[in-house]
Amino acid sequence: MDYIKRITELAPQVPAIVLEDVTNRIKDWVVSGGKEDDPYIEQQLKFVERVAARSKEHDI
Repeated sequence: MDYIKRITELAPQVPAIVLEDVTNRIKDWVVSGGKEDDPYIEQQLKFVERVAARSKEHDI
């Protein structure tokens, strides 16, 4: 799965501050030698998915 693509698809459904935080974490990970398909990026995707689901529930 392309984790970053999925995060991008969910971006409109999450608060900007969350997206900014996740983006910075991913950038730091990649700059430090991590890869875009590492489990850490998958973890970030799961977080974004949870926030998006909560936002839908609470109409944020």
